Amino acid sequence: MNANALDLHPKEDAMETIQNDRDVLRDGKLVDIPEERLVITGKEERLLRTQKIPVSDDRESGLPPDYFRRYHQAQASRRMLEMSRDAAMEAARLRSEFIRT
Repeated sequence: MNANALDLHPKEDAMETIQNDRDVLRDGKLVDIPEERLVITGKEERLLRTQKIPVSDDRESGLPPDYFRRYHQAQASRRMLEMSRDAAMEAARLRSEFIRT
């Protein structure tokens, strides 16, 4: 599926998303977006946490060739650990609540 910001976000959010993309490319700095609405036709709206990172030709960046792949893998692993921790904490809370009743 090839989609652009206008396909995935409400119009007002899409314009902000496009501007964020331009800022990342212009400034060459990471942009962290704590909440970004994602709307796909026929599905419920989702909130995303998005980090936009300028990616250039690795030969120009001076970074190791697999830097961006490793970075994204580390970020995904961190998020999975956070989700697992949150689920365990919720399970412990529910267990405590059940035992008290």
